[in-house]
Amino acid sequence: KIDGIDVSDKYAKAEEDDYTEKEYLVYTIPRIFRGQHYISVTQDGFQELRDAYYVDGYDNSCDMTDQMLSRETMEKIDALAVTNMQIIYQAALNKQGFETIADLFTSDPEKLGDIESEYNDLVSRMNSEDYWVSSLDIQEITAESDAENPSSNLTFSCSGNCHRKNYSGEIEDQTGEADC
Repeated sequence: KIDGIDVSDKYAKAEEDDYTEKEYLVYTIPRIFRGQHYISVTQDGFQELRDAYYVDGYDNSCDMTDQMLSRETMEKIDALAVTNMQIIYQAALNKQGFETIADLFTSDPEKLGDIESEYNDLVSRMNSEDYWVSSLDIQEITAESDAENPSSNLTFSCSGNCHRKNYSGEIEDQTGEADC
């Protein structure tokens, strides 16, 4: 909106940033009165962006790209992160291959390779010959997301049963709790 008036989509043109390769909309207003104007940008899942901008009659442009996620969107991201974390740990406990959970992550092949490696390390740590986890109960999960960076930091408590071979080869059962 400009000065509270909706701007028609006929002024919008999709462009791609050469550096980031992200697509964004550029609105070109062919004529506007000189002076102070109030611009607001709204988009589902984001907070409204508002700014006052002075048009001086020369080829002016206004860049409004710093839109932050809404509280509701951050809560949805947090809830999804909690669910996905439970799925990932359960899959690791059951020695499932990465392909069973790959859809939870990015489709970027380079990043996906790193994530697969981390997951395989988790499976190995939970299921080694000398130490393995037989049950895991994840509790008290809290997530905290950042409006500027759509990601969540998770903290949780867990309890479970582990088994370890001691130096003489005997299996010792362990039950415990941990904060992660």
